[in-house]
Amino acid sequence: MQYRRPITFRDGLLASTGVLACGFACLGSAAGQVAGLTVQAGQASVSLPSASKTVITQSTPKAILNWQSFSIAGGTSVQFVQPSAGSIALNRVTGGGVSSIQGQLLANGQVWLVNPNGVFFGPGSQVDVAGLIATTADVKNGDFLSGHYTFGTASPNANASVVNAGRISVASGGTAALVGARVDNSGLIEADFGTVVLAGGKTFAVDFAGDKLLSFAVTGAVDQAPVSGEGGSAKALVTNEGTLRSSGGTVLLTARAAKNIVDNVINSTGIVEARSARAVNGEIIFDGGDGGVSVSGSVDASGPRWNRQQRCPSSRTRRRTNHSVVPRRRPELLLV
Repeated sequence: MQYRRPITFRDGLLASTGVLACGFACLGSAAGQVAGLTVQAGQASVSLPSASKTVITQSTPKAILNWQSFSIAGGTSVQFVQPSAGSIALNRVTGGGVSSIQGQLLANGQVWLVNPNGVFFGPGSQVDVAGLIATTADVKNGDFLSGHYTFGTASPNANASVVNAGRISVASGGTAALVGARVDNSGLIEADFGTVVLAGGKTFAVDFAGDKLLSFAVTGAVDQAPVSGEGGSAKALVTNEGTLRSSGGTVLLTARAAKNIVDNVINSTGIVEARSARAVNGEIIFDGGDGGVSVSGSVDASGPRWNRQQRCPSSRTRRRTNHSVVPRRRPELLLV
């Protein structure tokens, strides 16, 4: 199933013409942070105001930045200064290490982080950006620049995961998406009037109009059980033990797996909220395809005149039925 956010009109995709491939290399950065930069497309520069702060200034609407490593140590920060909230910095890690985000990641635009080895947001991490995609799948340069956001290159590491134990906050109307063969959240992810996505899959595709998410779809099912954080086989592809929140927006948990790979493709024991705000209704979607969906936490899509608050005392498992998402007239809780 493909999730498509209801809209009344469609703006043109962010223009990618005129993006200049610079091809220069900038080696070195503050200790424990980003290092080994090669600008593949667009224009960007790096400055170090202090030993604990790295500033990346992007002067084109889109930039492709290849890094040997992209991590942020505790007590340090990486800040992107971008032309607008719709600007996108595609950060691709080409080295062999996991991206470990323990400090602050700040941006007035969108930061997309691609690391086939995995991405970990630690308990003390703080992300404050206009939009975020953190994933183990990759997108071709030409597709990215032309606005075709098809992340069709799966990670060669079947155990690569995207894990959040910190705090991720995106600007009003923005998108926070964590996508990988295994995705875990034990922290807080919030996107008021926007979209929060936890997606389990090998590949996926997204569509934006500016910084607004129009659609999201997992395009490649997981065909091998990933390893859990404890070392055994994961019990689910998408696990939420923390809080997912989007007042007046959408929270989407979705996953696709081959038959009998995991017990349930989605397991939510935490808090999922999409309450109505400023007369805008919220929506919560659990979409497991043909796999099981287990919800035993708090689910709240309540509104001022339509209360759809639910606290599940015991696990419920649902399988996919034919269902299409229609424009919201009242708060929605959908299990499909």
